[in-house]
Amino acid sequence: MDDHSFEVEESAPLLPEGQQPDDARLAELEPELARQPSRRKRATQIGLVLAALVAVVAIFRGVIPSASQTPNRQAAPLPTAALPIVLIESNINFGTVLINGQRQRGKLPLLFAALNRAYRITVEAPPFSSETCTVAFDHGALVDNGTCSVGSGNFTAITANGITATPSYSIELDFSAGDLPPDQQNQVNTLLARSVSQQQKTTVPAGSYIATRFNSDATITSQRVTTPVQATASLIASDNFGSQMMGSCSGLICQGGIDPSEMPLLTGNVWAIDVPVALRWRFTTSTGQVVSDVLFPVAGLQTTLLAYSADTGWILSPQSSALPFTIPNALSNLDCLTGTQVMQQLAPTAGVGYGITSGPDIQGCQINLIDQSGAERGTCIWRFGVLLAADDVAHKLLPSLPIAPQAEINAVQA
Repeated sequence: MDDHSFEVEESAPLLPEGQQPDDARLAELEPELARQPSRRKRATQIGLVLAALVAVVAIFRGVIPSASQTPNRQAAPLPTAALPIVLIESNINFGTVLINGQRQRGKLPLLFAALNRAYRITVEAPPFSSETCTVAFDHGALVDNGTCSVGSGNFTAITANGITATPSYSIELDFSAGDLPPDQQNQVNTLLARSVSQQQKTTVPAGSYIATRFNSDATITSQRVTTPVQATASLIASDNFGSQMMGSCSGLICQGGIDPSEMPLLTGNVWAIDVPVALRWRFTTSTGQVVSDVLFPVAGLQTTLLAYSADTGWILSPQSSALPFTIPNALSNLDCLTGTQVMQQLAPTAGVGYGITSGPDIQGCQINLIDQSGAERGTCIWRFGVLLAADDVAHKLLPSLPIAPQAEINAVQA
């Protein structure tokens, strides 16, 4: 027998919420693998089985002792165990799920009850290439996870395809940019690169520091402006990762995911990805002359939903509140996160750790230095793309940092 061939058994989908199966209906919890036989065929099969049983009893009647010859002992009931409920999830909500080659009703995510057998699970979702993995169960336990990404433990109840159940295991088959044809990878990357970035504008007061260059050694060149300048902070999709490791990415497409409980709420063909985002500070004079334009390395990943149709290809889905260009406070959070990346390069050499407190909008963040005993060892601020020492203790630990003017400290701590 081929390694990937499996015996096909009769089955039916999970019961709706609130309806509890009895022992006679456990088969209804299996995945849909074959059509049930007709009543006439089933009656014929039952008749043949009964006839065979009568013959066996007649043959072995003289061998098996009668009830009067055996001790009066009450038979112990056989233990029964509920079949493990398995959640098949993905970072897409469309396509066809096949279990042992049989097409399943419903869409992702999908629930099924696993018998003591092996299952070959395939998700076919054009324009992606298909994903397949194999698992096996023995006495309700997963004994072989093959090529699947499997989870187990404490799950919450999930409703999928009109069925509510609490899974014992999850099997995740996610799709990445590598599962798309090259032309579609290019389309998605172009779409993300051209998307409108989130921006905020503010005025830099005279006497404040601004970033003028981010250097290859993660240091920042800065200058102190003598007159007010206009500042624009932007959150943009970027593939400038610097020294940061952001997982499996192809250009601007990083493999992401979404809570399976949110997938049934989405309509259309949706793919959840992560987009690498970076902070950009641009400073101009009152006449529009550019003073500096600094793009920092990628500081985080933002979940983004893409929608697909054969007619239009890929577009940004309007269904998600977690789009990187519209999520509330995404820009101010990214600003502070970028400041922590700069501090990560400096804190180990000073023998300290740090904690960060976000400031108002994009006005800056306060970073508290902490030694190994947990005691505070000075304060820094991150403002307009520059890391500054806010007191003498911090400046002694990190002498390369400029000393923050009191007005900038007050603005961040306001």
